[in-house]
Amino acid sequence: MIFESMFKTCRWIALVTLGCLFLQACSTSVPKENQLKAATLQNNKAQAILIHQMQSGDLALRLGNDLTSFTLSQLNNRDKSFSHCGIVSIENGNIYIYHAIGGEYNPNQKLKRETPETWFSPVHNIEIGLARYSMDSLQKLALVEQVKAYYREEKEFDMQFDLATNDKLYCAEMVYKAIQISTRDRAYLPTSTQFGKHYVGVDDLFLNQHCKLIGQQKFK
Repeated sequence: MIFESMFKTCRWIALVTLGCLFLQACSTSVPKENQLKAATLQNNKAQAILIHQMQSGDLALRLGNDLTSFTLSQLNNRDKSFSHCGIVSIENGNIYIYHAIGGEYNPNQKLKRETPETWFSPVHNIEIGLARYSMDSLQKLALVEQVKAYYREEKEFDMQFDLATNDKLYCAEMVYKAIQISTRDRAYLPTSTQFGKHYVGVDDLFLNQHCKLIGQQKFK
């Protein structure tokens, strides 16, 4: 009888202990789950806000959440918010972003065309933005057509970041040269110099008298 009583007591204590642990686990996991859901909703809203404002010829901006993106953002002399850029094109009611990207994200190194939902994905980005040039409609059309021409030519990513060559293009270089062609103005955008190298920084594309930042969103 004594052992039976002790067994029942121990079993009761074990059940109570397990119950407490279960309740504690639930109480900690629910807030985390709620926080995750809230962050997801906020991120989707932030993404949707910029996508809703997009027009053909706009400059799409983002900062990736990887080391390479952080390193590239440091090449900006004035504003290190963004590491990558592309040009928006609205085709038959569908929105696309054309951009030059290399590395493991794009093994064949060729220019890419992606939906803004993919391009602005909160899974891979910390911050996103949208900027607009003060071009007339014909210049914006010419800009988009030039970028699409680069895409059809399957221009590859310029791993050397060489502004003097045209056979390969890095992201800011693609935008810079397409704008030079569409505006017929070689001095339309500024450039940067660091460590003796002349190049176009992502911030050079939107920190100038011809461009206005339409929106900027940070992901949670």
